[in-house]
Amino acid sequence: MPFILVFVGIALADLAWMGAPNLTQAGSLLKSEVFTGSQPFYKWMGALILVGLIGYAPGARGVSTALLVLILLAIILSNKNFNSFTTLLKDIS
Repeated sequence: MPFILVFVGIALADLAWMGAPNLTQAGSLLKSEVFTGSQPFYKWMGALILVGLIGYAPGARGVSTALLVLILLAIILSNKNFNSFTTLLKDIS
């Protein structure tokens, strides 16, 4: 968690140093990617958080892990760029 906060802090300091137009562009890009894009990220993040919380229930850790793998696989395959996915699989094996 501290690494994420350090990374966000460095990114914000870099944007502030470059000036207001870059900050405005970064804000509009973040808004389009997270909330208003063709596949908004907040839906995926909500699903990941919900399934992660299920994992804290006694005896549900295995189900939670399986659902997390399923969600991550859906995120990868929903990109509709199967060429890069098959290339990744070839590189792994």
